[in-house]
Amino acid sequence: MRPRPRVPPRPRATGAAGATGAAGTSGVAGERLRAALEHELGDVILAAAFLGNYVSLDPERAARLALRRFEARFRHMEASLGRPVSDCSLSELMAAWGRAKVQVG
Repeated sequence: MRPRPRVPPRPRATGAAGATGAAGTSGVAGERLRAALEHELGDVILAAAFLGNYVSLDPERAARLALRRFEARFRHMEASLGRPVSDCSLSELMAAWGRAKVQVG
């Protein structure tokens, strides 16, 4: 069994064109960490798909439904904020997300 990569704390966002790589690191170390995290994420997604099949669920359908729920909640959250998401604090976003989960389902 190979060792698990150390996952650093969440970085501050740098934007789509930001200079940092995965988890806020840059250079070769950042690319290695990105590859390791991508590898582990792939394992988790595959395990979830196998679990779905094992309990006689369609993993693709489950993923599509989850995406629809997420989009509906996010659209509701955006509308309820009344201003761009980028102008809101994390606490405002978390509260709006909680309300959207209750109201939209």
